[in-house]
Formats: sequence, structure tokens, C-alpha cells
Amino acid sequence: MEDKRKRMESYILRGIAAATLAAVCLCAGYFWGRALPGGVFTIEGDASGLIPSVHTPPAPSPPPPETGDETEAPAGPVNINTATVEALQTLPGIGPAIAGRIVDFREEYGPFISLQDLMNVSGIGERSIERLEGLVTW
Repeated sequence: MEDKRKRMESYILRGIAAATLAAVCLCAGYFWGRALPGGVFTIEGDASGLIPSVHTPPAPSPPPPETGDETEAPAGPVNINTATVEALQTLPGIGPAIAGRIVDFREEYGPFISLQDLMNVSGIGERSIERLEGLVTW
């Protein structure tokens, strides 16, 4: 019984030591990384000679060049009560599906009275309304 108790105490002490070591390493990595902004803390080497080092992540890649395929804002305001699906697609964030829903909604419920009325169309939310402000009339 005494042998079992000593073994249990040994396991508990090893567990506490391992948890303490893990916490110290975690804190060291956190503070090391804060002291060297932009760096990632790592440990290199084998068990005989661990060497802390800081690696700076690679710079983000530049954005892809503009090809002209993106939908640009229309030259003038688009009347959402008379515009075709194609004309509605010239608006930012309005693709063929949403443009079709706008036309269907307009045909079923009548003309839009304000820009906020567009929020009744599925797929259009506050962000879409903000993007369309100044680009549409009704």
C-alpha cells in the first residue's frame, strides 16, 4: 500500500512540474513575442541545446492586379423602379441573383418609395444600403 501511495505522489509531482514548465514556457513565449513585435517565438534545436529564436512572418502578398472585370459604379444614379436586371448589376454588390430579386419584388409589390425599402429584398442588408447610397434613385 505504501508503494502505491509513493507512486501516486510521484505521478502528481511530475504532473505539477510539467504543468508549471508548460506555463513558464507559454509566458516566456508571450512576453518574448510582445518584446519583439511582429515576430513569432519558436524553439529550435534538439533536447541538448534548445535555442529560442524569433521569426518574422513573411510580408503579405500584394493584391492581384485589377483586370477591369470588377463591377464599377455606374456613371449616374440608377432608378431602381425602372432599371433592368443588367442595369442593376452595375451597382456595387449587386449580382444577377439579387438584381433578379429586386425586379421580382418590384413587380410583385410595386415601386420602391425609399432606399430603405430595398432591405425587404432577400440578400440586401444595411451594408448593401450603405454601398448604394447616392447611386440609386426611386
